[in-house]
Amino acid sequence: MSWEGSEAAYTPTGLQLAERLEKLYLCTMSKQLASVLTTVNAPYSAQLDGAELAHCLSNFDLAKQFSGQVSSFFGEVPAAEQQAFAYEFGIALADLKSFASDFAKWSGQSYHLAS
Repeated sequence: MSWEGSEAAYTPTGLQLAERLEKLYLCTMSKQLASVLTTVNAPYSAQLDGAELAHCLSNFDLAKQFSGQVSSFFGEVPAAEQQAFAYEFGIALADLKSFASDFAKWSGQSYHLAS
């Protein structure tokens, strides 16, 4: 911090601004992740964390084992949050859409992202 005189204004450095932005980003992502996981896990005794859900969205056999959570993800989580989740876990949007389409065909459900 730099203080100049008695009426000094705080002037953050570039590094301090970057750290603040990172904290804000992590806080926002934490809230989004919590929202996604709360929605996906609510009715199920088997609770998935973010990495486990991401793995389910990349592995069809695993998705079948946790079909309720995957169905909740595609059917109840807003599309923008689905895309943000996928981005955070390194799942390409095209891959997520393809997976949603395949899962919809398997489950007999209709998902916005699959269309």
